[in-house]
Order: sequence, then C-alpha cells, then structure tokens
Amino acid sequence: MIILLFLCCFVLTLAGTYFYRLIAIKYGIIAKKNFRTLHEINLPKGGGIVFSLVFLIFSLYLCMAGIISTYLAVPLLVGGLLISIFGLIDDKYDIPANIKFVIQFSSSVFLLYWFEGVDLLFEPESMPLKTGASGIVLGMIMLCWWLNAYNFMDGIDGMVASETVFICVLLGILITVNYPEYSSYASVLALLAAVCLAFLVFNWPPAKIFMGDAGSLFLGFTFSVLILFSMEQAIVTVWQWLIVFSYFVFDTGITLLLRIIKVRKWYGVHRSHAYQNLARIWGDHKRVTGLVMLYNLLWITPLTILSVLYPTKQLLFFMLAAIPVIGWTLKFGPLLSKD
Repeated sequence: MIILLFLCCFVLTLAGTYFYRLIAIKYGIIAKKNFRTLHEINLPKGGGIVFSLVFLIFSLYLCMAGIISTYLAVPLLVGGLLISIFGLIDDKYDIPANIKFVIQFSSSVFLLYWFEGVDLLFEPESMPLKTGASGIVLGMIMLCWWLNAYNFMDGIDGMVASETVFICVLLGILITVNYPEYSSYASVLALLAAVCLAFLVFNWPPAKIFMGDAGSLFLGFTFSVLILFSMEQAIVTVWQWLIVFSYFVFDTGITLLLRIIKVRKWYGVHRSHAYQNLARIWGDHKRVTGLVMLYNLLWITPLTILSVLYPTKQLLFFMLAAIPVIGWTLKFGPLLSKD
C-alpha cells in the first residue's frame, strides 16, 4: 500500500506544482532578483504550499486508517497546516521579522509542550542532564534555530528538496530494516520523500519555481515533529539525526559563528553561506547541489549505517560527519564574502 500512496503523492504534487506555478505568476507571488538572490530572472515562489498540503492530506489518511497515531498526527496536521499557510502569506506579503519570530517561538513552545521536549532534548542517555527554566529556554532557542536553518539553506536550486529526499529515504530504509514495528513512522518519511521528489522536478537546477517559506518553514517544522517523536519512541537517536543533518547543522552553525566574529550586523540578511558563494563563483547551482548530494551519499550514508551497527560510537561518527562541512564552510563561507 505504501508504494501506491507514494505514487499518488508524487503525481498529485507534480500536477499541483504545475498549476500552482501558473497561479503564482498570475497573482504576483514572485521571487524578484535582488542583492541576496542567486537567480538571474524573477521566478514564482511559494510552491511549498503544494507539497505541504499533499503531505498533510495523506498524513490525515494514515491517521484515519489507524496507521499512525493521533499523538503523531495532531502536531503534523495542525502545526504543519498553520505554519505552511503562514509561510505562503509571507511569500506574498513579506511579513516583518518580529512577527515571524513570534510565530516560530509559538511553534517551538507548542512542540515542547506536546512532546515534553525538554526531557527529550536534554536528557537522552548520551547527553548531559539539563532541566528547569534554562532547559526550556535552550529548547525553544534550538527549535527556533532549526526552523530558520531550513530557511537559510533554501538559497540555491534543488538544495533543500534533495536533502529532504535523501534523509527520508535513508532513515526510512534503516527504520524498516531495524525497527519493523515502526513501519508506520517510515510511511510518513516515505510520503515526505514522495512530495519533495515531485517538487524537485520543478526545483532542480535551473529551477522553474521556489518552495519559499511555505515550503522551508513547513519542512523545518515537520522535521522538528519527527525528530522529537522518534527520540521519544527511541527509534532514532539525537546523534543519528545530527549525523544525517550534519550539512545543514554545520553550514548554518559555522556560518553564524563566523558572521558574529566578522560582521557588525551579523543578524542581517546575507548570502555568505559556502554553497551560496560557490554557486555565485561557479555560476552553477547544479554543481554545488550535486557536491552536497555526493557528500551525503558517500560520507553520511556509511556513517549513519555505522551509527546503527555501533550505537556506543555515535558521537564519534557525528564528529567525523562534521569534518568535511567545517572545512568547506571555513574555506568558502563568510571568510570569502565581503558582506
């Protein structure tokens, strides 16, 4: 059945994105060329609303069919729908940053409350104990940062969609093989992979449409739900999540740190990520996205498999995953930029 659902998600997203692109052009939901963008022409944005809605519809079906629990479905459906709609409004009207922060902060509070996330984030066996008010504040900061991390990485064609497909497929296979009792969770990952793969048809370099905040915020929120749920159920550990997401984690983390050191207004908009600099220098989004995909396939995949086979050494595998990205970011990131 999951193969049929995968195909349905793929086809509906493909058709929906085609028609949404026409609507976005008609109503002016456009990413216009400016100093921060890396595309040469104005392109429709907000396409993430299509794959978000398709994913949510089929997730609702999984819940109604009893395949996934309401405990997982409620935050996916309610939170995912609200933040995707908010992202689409932002794509159209450019909502002020302070309002965006309020929404992201509220989303983080909701998830911490729903999953008792402080305990999950700061009391796994391999992490130091941190509870109380400081733990709650740090938890909210981490979740807000993660929502923004997905947004930060949506800067060149195909980057975020391809990363999502890779992570969902890799973890879906590992969970199905090692935890067949959690095949329902793997089904959710399969749906997410299907809709992003279909969107990638239009977003692969040279892109014909961008996912916008409707997509990037939705994906950041959805993965926040999946991360907290999987940690609570002991399906995927915090270190394994950090390994598969190591490119996003270290690109955004090191870039932010270097900008704090180098730039006076480090919090402003910029295009100094390593992938952005290389896309600009090479004039080729496909080459940069391809390099990240190779890093995922040739480096992250074996490290993730090893983390399953040797769970006591997951911290070591995480550190190994980080090395190429740290070097990449130090060489091609903010130190190479003028802004």
